[in-house]
Amino acid sequence: MKKIKKNILLYLFVIGSVILILLTGITILIISVTSKQMVDNTKQRMEAVVKLGRYILTEEEILKFRSLDDVFTEEYLNASDSQRENLLGEQKYKSEYLSLKLRLDEFAVDNELMFVYFYVLTPDKNFAQPIVDNDFTNESYDLLTDPLEIEPKLQESFDGKVTTTDFGSYSIGYESILTAFAPVYDEFDNIIGVVGIDLTDDKLVSYKNTILFLSVFLFIASAIIILSLFINFILYGKRSSELELQVGQSQFMSEISQIFLKNQKNSELLNSALEKIGEFLNVSRVSILTQNDNYDNNVEFLWSRNNDTEYFENLKGSGFLIKNSFPEQQVSESTLPLIVCSDTTLDSTYKLLRNASISSFIWGPIYISGKFWGVLSIEDCSNIREWSESNMQLFSLLVSLISGSITREFSMIVRDKALEDAYRSSQAKAEFLANMSHEMRTPMNAIIGMTTIGENSNEITRKDYCLKKIEDASKHLLGVINDVLDMSKIEANKLELSIENFNFEEMLQKVVNVIQFKIDEKKQFFSLNIDNNIPRFLMGDDQRIAQVITNLLSNSVKFTSEKGKIEVTVELLKIENNFADIEFKVEDNGIGITKEQMNKLFNSFEQANSSISKKFGGTGLGLAISKRIVNMMGGEFRVISTPGSGSQFIFNVLLEVGEVKYKKELIPSFDWSKEKILVVTSNSSVVKVFKNIVKEYQLHVTYKNSEALIGDIETINKSSIFFVDTTQVNIEFLEIVDRINTIKKGTSYSIAILSSTQEISSIEKVAVDNGVKHFVIKPVFTSPIIDTINNCVLEMYHLENELLNSRIEELDFSKYHIILAEDLEINREIVISLLESTNINIVSAENGLEALNLFKENPKKYQLIFMDVQMPEMNGYESTREIRKLNSKEALEIPIVAMTANVFKEDIEKCLAAGMNAHIGKPIDYNDLLRILKDYLLR
Repeated sequence: MKKIKKNILLYLFVIGSVILILLTGITILIISVTSKQMVDNTKQRMEAVVKLGRYILTEEEILKFRSLDDVFTEEYLNASDSQRENLLGEQKYKSEYLSLKLRLDEFAVDNELMFVYFYVLTPDKNFAQPIVDNDFTNESYDLLTDPLEIEPKLQESFDGKVTTTDFGSYSIGYESILTAFAPVYDEFDNIIGVVGIDLTDDKLVSYKNTILFLSVFLFIASAIIILSLFINFILYGKRSSELELQVGQSQFMSEISQIFLKNQKNSELLNSALEKIGEFLNVSRVSILTQNDNYDNNVEFLWSRNNDTEYFENLKGSGFLIKNSFPEQQVSESTLPLIVCSDTTLDSTYKLLRNASISSFIWGPIYISGKFWGVLSIEDCSNIREWSESNMQLFSLLVSLISGSITREFSMIVRDKALEDAYRSSQAKAEFLANMSHEMRTPMNAIIGMTTIGENSNEITRKDYCLKKIEDASKHLLGVINDVLDMSKIEANKLELSIENFNFEEMLQKVVNVIQFKIDEKKQFFSLNIDNNIPRFLMGDDQRIAQVITNLLSNSVKFTSEKGKIEVTVELLKIENNFADIEFKVEDNGIGITKEQMNKLFNSFEQANSSISKKFGGTGLGLAISKRIVNMMGGEFRVISTPGSGSQFIFNVLLEVGEVKYKKELIPSFDWSKEKILVVTSNSSVVKVFKNIVKEYQLHVTYKNSEALIGDIETINKSSIFFVDTTQVNIEFLEIVDRINTIKKGTSYSIAILSSTQEISSIEKVAVDNGVKHFVIKPVFTSPIIDTINNCVLEMYHLENELLNSRIEELDFSKYHIILAEDLEINREIVISLLESTNINIVSAENGLEALNLFKENPKKYQLIFMDVQMPEMNGYESTREIRKLNSKEALEIPIVAMTANVFKEDIEKCLAAGMNAHIGKPIDYNDLLRILKDYLLR
């Protein structure tokens, strides 16, 4: 019924439009005919009047003025106006012309004309000579007027024809004039002249233009009426279609909503929904896509009209296209950033989609908890399709509905996983506590056992052995405690970085020194490669960076067999905005990690395998702590591993480029240009370090491998300092040393050995017996090499070490007095023993009150106070506040340094708030003590 009604309206519209066009055409035709008749009547009248005008002048009067002998003589034609008047006869000329002009004017008035005038031809018949007109102004035509060019219509009259000009086309300067010309005959029917009349055509032109305007206006009005009717007809149809579409969409959304209310699996619901969507929109495919780790598309759900489920095989790489089309985080819940394409052939961005025959599509992002998860894709493969606004609104509603469904399912999965994780975490913590009990009791058992053995032994060597084992066990126990404390800080979100300016190479050297013994113990091959472009000084927490590297190296040593390979590579990725992006890679050929184990690698309280702790030991916290530290420094952790083939642990950190404060110095008073250094090695890492030293210190260094050196007497003769790498393939280092000794005998020279800790312990005696006095532990760093070069020169030339003497003077604190406030005797004894070599004067106090009284008695005597925090009678906080309250300059300025086992950030802040200047954590580090003394006593 609706279709019949729509067709009737269409027929009525067409018929009405045709009738209106016919009426308009007839009206315009009538107007045009009327206008033409008016113009023709005017021209006929002009022709009749001009014919009458031929009789205004007589034949004799005209002939008189065209007589060649009387008028158009050469003298006349070449004369000026005044001369012509004289030739014609001035009085006669004026009286006759006045009579003629009056006659012409009377004719013009009678016939409502503007001008009446007569022309005759010049003797050469090329120009028209005006004779007379009815104009009484200075612009009138007469015999004194220059001949005029003959216009076409005038020529027709000279040829015997009565003519009229068209509207506004007479001549330049007379555009709005209608003119008529008629020939004048003599008694023999010869043309002796032409009479012309002018009539203004302003009214005629205006009338004609008005008629033309009315015709155009009528045509335009008719066109507008027809167009309006057509637009109204289209809009009526569109509104009707939109209304039908809205009703259809409402019914469709109701059906889709009913689907999601069913008590079915989410996958079944989504498959049913996609089918409904595809059928309703009449498209080729509807799918829900996600991306895998390689950014290829995963088809989570798919409905296809032709069941072409393999079509995404043709879309390899389209995952990047989808991923880059939408923001990672949801910007607004009210609006979705849809991607709409009507024709993929017109947009090169979507060229890849043509491989799957996609002509047009709409993509809508699915966000789960505000994070991009996937897309709903609707595709048409057979049509170039213009997606309407209603299509896009419907699509947005569908995306929201599907996102909600997937979110609900995810929430259930997350809830179930959270319960499972809580159970697993509880089990893991139970296992962790059992493991910690083992980890802590084992070193404690060693400490107590070795203490008992040492006490009962009378041999010094036996006691030293026990002390060494106690030291190792204590350090292990401290490491376990530190890991637990760090992990508790992380869980409480209290782990903080201490940013300081530090020497990058020295930090790495400390790490290597700590781990080197374990490496040598297992006879493992260790190499270190450092990018020379890394700035010498950086701003960051060097202790935390060292902690991460040490942790990774410890794991590599632990999980790599004897004589295995461990390599550390440090590379500068870039420097941007004064921040260096530095990458560390720790690689080994140990037991490796399975994919399943890697999923647990960075979990707190878990190791990759529970049997690991039993076989290799460890808390299972190191990597979790390391990852957190790296993340805090703006970096990321990556692990590449193959079970049985080894692992690569890679991380990067962002560190601000620091201020260069110092560098290792050569002896300043020595002429280094004369010394030649020879490095005997085939190790590229060693050569790289020496080349960097050459560049920085401008030393003369030559490199030789062992085979080349044996026969090179000249190079040995020229050199005075020799570095011999013990890692040789074919020739023993003693043979090289013997060769040098033989050639250099009787001269000043010095030999240094480059070797691992393990090798040095086995070759030291025989090397010393052969004249070697210097040993450098590999991997080599700049600082120990420079120290060795300095010592070689001191030994060779018996010089006094200026640099060493200056350092010794710095460590002499004999003129300073400090107060040590500590309630435990063993802790006081440790500090006093550690500082014994500095000659500093220490006065002990067993609590805060004693420290306060000591300072009150003689405030000018003391230059620094070490203050424990937890003490009887008066704690460190109260004692510090009381000292600061004393009304003296010394009380306000004396440095008070907290010395406590409370090492959390809030503990340090509490110390500073009480008025203390700095903080040292327990167990006390000797270097930290020296640093405090230097900072506050030598400033």
